[in-house]
Amino acid sequence: MHVSTVFTALSLMRPGVDVDVAAGGRTEVRGGVAPLYPGASTSRPMAAVALTPAFAFRLASPRWSVLLRYHPRLFWRFPNRLDLDRPLVLHQASGSYGHALTRRWSLNVDTNAAIGEVDYTALGLVFPGVQSTLPNTGVLSYANISAMGWLGVQLARRHRLRFGGGGGRSGPLDYVDTSSDPEDGVPDRAVIPTQVRGNAAVEYMYAASRRDDVQATGGITSIDFSTSQHYLVSSIVLGWAHRFSRTTDGVLRGGTWVVQLLESRDDEPLKNPVIPVADIGVRSQLHGSQRVRLSGTAGASMTGYVDPIFALVEPRAGGTLGLALEFPPDWTARVEATMYTAATARPRTAPALSPAGVAVLFDQTLFAASLPITWEFAKFAALEFGARFTARAPHLRADNWELHRVEAWGYAALIVMFGTDGRGLDWVP
Repeated sequence: MHVSTVFTALSLMRPGVDVDVAAGGRTEVRGGVAPLYPGASTSRPMAAVALTPAFAFRLASPRWSVLLRYHPRLFWRFPNRLDLDRPLVLHQASGSYGHALTRRWSLNVDTNAAIGEVDYTALGLVFPGVQSTLPNTGVLSYANISAMGWLGVQLARRHRLRFGGGGGRSGPLDYVDTSSDPEDGVPDRAVIPTQVRGNAAVEYMYAASRRDDVQATGGITSIDFSTSQHYLVSSIVLGWAHRFSRTTDGVLRGGTWVVQLLESRDDEPLKNPVIPVADIGVRSQLHGSQRVRLSGTAGASMTGYVDPIFALVEPRAGGTLGLALEFPPDWTARVEATMYTAATARPRTAPALSPAGVAVLFDQTLFAASLPITWEFAKFAALEFGARFTARAPHLRADNWELHRVEAWGYAALIVMFGTDGRGLDWVP
């Protein structure tokens, strides 16, 4: 039976329900320099290929919708420390459900999962946030599964309240027997703790005017590591969003994290029981015409960060800058730069990720930049090329401060996505 016939039959079974599917993927080839593994002292020439097929399925009615995505990632890097000639496979999936229960009440649920093998150059696919410290390993076998639900109610025309709850689990997929490590003392697979998370939150939103929105969020999060580190984080954050003009808007947030150490593997006291939280950002269209559009973003933040490798909760500060140059309808060029560092007075020492267990200064600073240029030569296909740069460093006040673990890549990617609704590239995850 033809696939479109099946979808038509499904729609007829439930009148008013739209059924859409999409399929495609991204093929990327890159070349540049990077360390053979995170602990290598120098960068060397590298080549890599990433193949990411993508599939999506959506059911939608006037009151509810379901969206499912699956996009596994196959990655080859040459040379690699384990001399692998097969791809590293990372399964990635997500799902979302939204339902207007009544005219005032709504329900939203989001789930995400990443399970499989990942190269150290792509840890952002399994670690949340920006991870400055890297496991000193050739391949990371890891799983990260999370879910979050929100129940919202429209109290009045300008007032909205949401109650949220969720959790997750992340950790390595295999055990490491360090007695069989190679001569260089670097494990083939990383020893990283497993963590179990649970959280609850309340969010209040008030539309103060046509240009101003106010938001208050309070929450509590439990983070339990397999290394006998158990944290309880209470947070409250106040936010204000303002639209300065038709082309410029900004956001300002402030609050605090209160961190409690419920269980510890040693008697060392918690160094940062109270972490201030602040965030400021602005977005503006600097120039706009039918032929050229230029927009920019800038932001700075200070927040708490949960390090999944060392099982720490510490303050982090950083900032982002971005420019986007568009030549409608086909061409877009972007420049994005990010910098994050530990917002502590002094560097922290931690055990090395090697059998020796030597105390070292681990990376607490990250610099990253990217220049993607995209040409959408069809509604369902695009060509992207550009460059990426990443470098890490110790704490800004460390005596041995210097940039290392430098990665510099040039790349080209072909993106193709077909959807039954004709949206094409809009389906790309």
